[in-house]
Amino acid sequence: MIRIPPLLLCLICSAALADEPTKTLVVPDDQAWAYDDWHFSPAVRVGDMVWLSGQAADLDEDYEDGVRRLFESLRATLRAAGADLDDVVEIVTYHVDIARLPDFGSVHHEFFPDHYPAWTAVGVTALADPSLDLEVKVTAVVGSGEVVNKVSAVNGR
Repeated sequence: MIRIPPLLLCLICSAALADEPTKTLVVPDDQAWAYDDWHFSPAVRVGDMVWLSGQAADLDEDYEDGVRRLFESLRATLRAAGADLDDVVEIVTYHVDIARLPDFGSVHHEFFPDHYPAWTAVGVTALADPSLDLEVKVTAVVGSGEVVNKVSAVNGR
């Protein structure tokens, strides 16, 4: 049997507990209504991971301008969580009118001109608010945008 001195055991346990991730609820002032009225956090950060709740924009007048406002809102929420659009590793988009996907894609390319995150686009019949046409949620890893490796197919596969 191996005996670990009590002081060493305390140091090991303290180090393990110090690395225990903490969940941080990120609620920017302009989105406090979501937390207060609908009981969800606009973003949650655990360690270097950040999950943003779905966000939507008014797309009635100019679709592409509405999508730009949406991406600016996502950027602001990410920054409140200590991340930025460069740190986004996944985007999931929900489209009531999937025929607008090319329009969405052109604006998406403005905000992600290269080093594209993983992206899943889903056509849906309705969103939680029936007046909305588009919802976007993202996942980010803080600091991951600083170094990007691209793996290419090998032997044509």
